[in-house]
Amino acid sequence: MPVLTQDGRWDHRRYGTATDPVHQSDLVDVASPNGCSIRFGFKKRAVLTVEHEEAARGATVGTAVHKMLERLVAPIPWERLRRGGDRTLDGKVFATQLAAAFDEEVEVAAMGRPVRWDKEPHERVRAQVVVMVREALRDLFVRVGRIYGAEVKFRAKLGDYHTAGALDLLYEPVHKPGALAFLDWKTGLVRVHQIILSHGYQSAIYAHAIAEGDIFINGEQNSPARLNRFPEEIYVVHLRDFLPYSRRTVLTLERSEEISYWGSMVRGEVRRGTKIEVSPSSAPEKRFKKDGTPYKSRRKESVVEITHDRRGPAWYRSPRTPEDVARLKVSLAAIVGTVRLGRFYESIGEQCARCEYRAHCLGAGYVGTDEVRGIEAALKAAGVGDEDGLGEESR
Repeated sequence: MPVLTQDGRWDHRRYGTATDPVHQSDLVDVASPNGCSIRFGFKKRAVLTVEHEEAARGATVGTAVHKMLERLVAPIPWERLRRGGDRTLDGKVFATQLAAAFDEEVEVAAMGRPVRWDKEPHERVRAQVVVMVREALRDLFVRVGRIYGAEVKFRAKLGDYHTAGALDLLYEPVHKPGALAFLDWKTGLVRVHQIILSHGYQSAIYAHAIAEGDIFINGEQNSPARLNRFPEEIYVVHLRDFLPYSRRTVLTLERSEEISYWGSMVRGEVRRGTKIEVSPSSAPEKRFKKDGTPYKSRRKESVVEITHDRRGPAWYRSPRTPEDVARLKVSLAAIVGTVRLGRFYESIGEQCARCEYRAHCLGAGYVGTDEVRGIEAALKAAGVGDEDGLGEESR
């Protein structure tokens, strides 16, 4: 819980301590392109009245899918699933159970609010989730030798600051007995960019926690474990890759995982920059002329044609190493230092329409005079003054 002052407000000066550790989502809120530090400040204060509208469908669905996977990889259901194998995954009974579990978890995630299904109908989203979860489990059968836990909580100290969070899945790879690995499920429409996989905050914080932090495999009410090993594998699993395309789709291959995945189906005929056309099995057959020859394609470039009911490899490696920690320490110090100064700036953009705190920001003007004076006093104490001589009259 955040540290509160005597009047019940969040004490930003204690941010990053053991009682108010840094979470990966905090860094996204403060420093990502879609972040907004003033929204982060409102969220942490937790004393403002927020505008609870209809539950955001994307966030609700993502939470529900994570909870479904957490339930399915628990020791007893996981062993039953492994014994049943593909026969269980492909059965109608299991599909019905997954659909019911999704509706149950969506209701919990919505917290009593109505769920908005404006982009796609509920039935279609539910069918997609059934496919994503079933195929994710099928991949786990092949890749995972032992599951240590799902939603595994951790706490770790990184430099002078404390961090906390949860690992979606901590496991032992089937091809590396004794090794440690973790993955993070993603349900968004857009795949995580390779720059984020290679240099982002999340996997670096999590990997450092496994190597040097406290891991609560059996829940935070129990004693923590010290694994003291840097994970040998880190993956982001993009669950929408398990869905088939609705129609023929042309892709340009860029990532090594894509080249390996699609290349295995066409005997190595692909490389970086190759264009492939993926046709789902449900796509209508191509039309031919009366003489049996195909109609001329409008495309000038050549493409490799593949029929397949999956959008991609799904598993994308995050190539992090212990050397990443030094850069992460610098970034963490800069972000935490800014928060401790109490400097929260608005970041106006499309996300404002979805922000539950917008009435306190866009509709109520800027921060009050007392808060401005507090910020100026903090800056002065830190040796960061009004070096340009811009006083009250220039504002």
